Amino acid sequence: ILNMIAISLNHYDQSEAWHRADLCFNFTFAAAFALEMALKLCGLGRAQYWRDPWNRFDAFIVAASVADVGALAAGGKGVGVKLSLLRIARLARLGKLVRASSGLRALLRAMLVALPSLANVGSLMLLLIFIYAVMGVN
Repeated sequence: ILNMIAISLNHYDQSEAWHRADLCFNFTFAAAFALEMALKLCGLGRAQYWRDPWNRFDAFIVAASVADVGALAAGGKGVGVKLSLLRIARLARLGKLVRASSGLRALLRAMLVALPSLANVGSLMLLLIFIYAVMGVN
């Protein structure tokens, strides 16, 4: 959750101090996730670790994060926009919480059931905005 907060604090035209703090957060979370991966590899063993799809996903995210952090530490601008966007994929790790919590899973299921009716409400809102726009032009 702290990683999600740190990623959401990025903004356009941020100061140099804010940029350094963001780099610090990026290094810290990349190191924490790499440490978690290493501990899981040691604890579970190689075969059992790679059997779980979440662990494979985590390994991919950690590898991308380490590559981006390594390029930043070498003085570059990172490995590019596409790979640094994988920092956002770290947020997908929250899916583990959904899998572990039955209450959160029920809440997510209720949101998915309500989604089609939101399309109807959204189209009505769009129609209302269109009507007001036409009236404003006349």
